[in-house]
Amino acid sequence: MLTISLHQDRCFPPNSGLLEDRGVGAGINYNINIPMPTGTGDEGYAYAAKQVIGPALEAFAPDLILVASGFDANAMDPLSRQLITSRGFIDLTETVKNASTSTVQGRIVMIQEGGYSPVYVPFCGVATIETLAGVHVLEDAILPVVGGMGGHQLEDHQKALVDQVATYIKDI
Repeated sequence: MLTISLHQDRCFPPNSGLLEDRGVGAGINYNINIPMPTGTGDEGYAYAAKQVIGPALEAFAPDLILVASGFDANAMDPLSRQLITSRGFIDLTETVKNASTSTVQGRIVMIQEGGYSPVYVPFCGVATIETLAGVHVLEDAILPVVGGMGGHQLEDHQKALVDQVATYIKDI
């Protein structure tokens, strides 16, 4: 089994999901953590998905993709401090969906977990479901606010972290 976790660095549980945590025993190199710096937005997460998640899924060639679809990285979450908008969740979902086409004939199971903004999680969840289904039914009424916040651009330090993690794919 391959486990990939894209998350805010050291948020919850504290001091978990570290870059160096790559698995143990027979599972060594089958755990990939992508601990994004606090304040990472849409472009940082999209870059991580395209450079690590998609290629790692293709390298591993699973029979099924299971996604613990946490929305706690959303820009309005009261517990985390990331800046992901519904657009960012669309990008993440498209990356996994595209990887599933070439590896598992589209077999994806997504389970919603995490995300504590009762105002914004529904928009992020609907955007994810719409992307999986290939339909669009609801505009994100909050996107003009959260999409206008700073922090959505890919920063050099975020890129450097993701590029380092991408080197782990060869070990799968």
